Amino acid sequence: MAGFELTNNQKQAVQSRDKTLLVSAAAGAGKTAVLIRRIASRILDDRDPISVQDLLVVTFTKAAAAEVKDRLKKQLKESLLGCPGHKRLSKEIAHIEKARISTIHSFCQSVIKDCFQTLDISPKIRVGDETELLLLEKDCIERTLEEFYGANTLPPEIQQSFLDTVEVFSGSKTDAGLVETLLDYYRYLLVYPYPFTYAKSIVTRLQEDIEGVKRQEKTFWETLPGKIFLEEFTSILSDCYSTSLWLEQECLTHEVLSEKYYPAIHEDTSALIQMLMKLRQNNYTGFIQSLLSYVPATLGQARKFENPRWLDHIKFLRTRNKDAIKELQSKYVYISSDIIIRELERVAGIQKTMLLLLERYHELFREEKKKANLVDFSDLEHLALQALVKENTFSYTDYSFEKTEYANQLTRELNEIYVDEYQDTNLLQDTILRAVSKENNRFMVGDPKQSIYAFRGAMPALFRRYQKLFPRFEENASTPAYRIFLTDNFRSDSSIIDFTNGICSVMMNTDPCDPMYTA
Repeated sequence: MAGFELTNNQKQAVQSRDKTLLVSAAAGAGKTAVLIRRIASRILDDRDPISVQDLLVVTFTKAAAAEVKDRLKKQLKESLLGCPGHKRLSKEIAHIEKARISTIHSFCQSVIKDCFQTLDISPKIRVGDETELLLLEKDCIERTLEEFYGANTLPPEIQQSFLDTVEVFSGSKTDAGLVETLLDYYRYLLVYPYPFTYAKSIVTRLQEDIEGVKRQEKTFWETLPGKIFLEEFTSILSDCYSTSLWLEQECLTHEVLSEKYYPAIHEDTSALIQMLMKLRQNNYTGFIQSLLSYVPATLGQARKFENPRWLDHIKFLRTRNKDAIKELQSKYVYISSDIIIRELERVAGIQKTMLLLLERYHELFREEKKKANLVDFSDLEHLALQALVKENTFSYTDYSFEKTEYANQLTRELNEIYVDEYQDTNLLQDTILRAVSKENNRFMVGDPKQSIYAFRGAMPALFRRYQKLFPRFEENASTPAYRIFLTDNFRSDSSIIDFTNGICSVMMNTDPCDPMYTA
């Protein structure tokens, strides 16, 4: 095959057979080139060739899908030059344009097209444009709220929870805040399989938390809201830790700062490590003690330092850390069990009410879209899931499920499945892809550090989950799934790489107990 010479890790990714591979590729590591080389090598394999028609290649955008097709075609044409008259290869090149190389939504559309009768939808459905969908959305959420405001048949506790919900999220004159919160929560839920099942599990979890606190079997920190607080604390303190670590390293490069600033900043870092370790150990009492006992040491006088502006920058970052910790200290107030129970019950009531509102809104929105033969991108994914996964078989415990017969048919048809930018998939998309996969035929490429679509529901934690589940690649081992790291950067010169690694080795190591990134 023509092209660049592969590194050892790239060879593993390209040449491995009958394995599910998670390829973690840093920026500039040639991940798209490796993906295309692997597809081409599978088509050109002398012993066990496959056809491009038997592949599913999922990219994040239509432009990326077109690029994969063009580069694959070019790769195969170069190979054809070495063996003119190769009929099978000529056919494969001709099939590329109609191959299943597309976005996840295009793949979902093909699934829906095959199953529209069993899904009970019109074959004439189309994806609505943004404006018409927004108008329908606005109408349906307004109708939902009007129904609840005018309902006289709601149970008293639900009516009170609805009024509490309005009070919490609405302004004094409009319901704009409530509408925004409801729609944000709705979009958040839609990236999960069976979103209302997931939402109901949250309500159930809250009710179990309340009973646990009542029986003194749980502390507040072990409840769902308590864990949300702890996640916020962990995130803020992790950022402070990475900043403090960088400040330490910067101080050690200058003699004056090493003497005058380093001792105080080192105390900060040590205190932050203690706090994060207590959180990791679930030692909440110890964490609170560490948090409340933190008193920042005073920086020394660095009058002899030659760069005052750099001093100001260091002091600014350190002050920002101190302010962040001080704010966390002010958030902690001892609260009695009775107040905790009362507030948990209020939160559970609001959560339950929001779920009722969203179920009604979802029903109205779905009816209006059906009348207009419209779907949105989320509908494409949920309809595909309905066609591929048996009803009531998905488990939120281990993400297992049972496939439909149609999914089993597709699984038999698809020889291998390739997914680019896996760090930007969500749990719903991951489930769809697993529903048409075997245990040993997925090739997933990505890098959690390059995830930029969290606002669209991307879940880089899924990529990290696979990183923990899959062992490092071994050539002759019998495990069906492995992870491979592509660490060589071919895009940038050494000065840029060294600088970026220096920054990322600090900024990505936000948890001293579990470093995420090694330069």
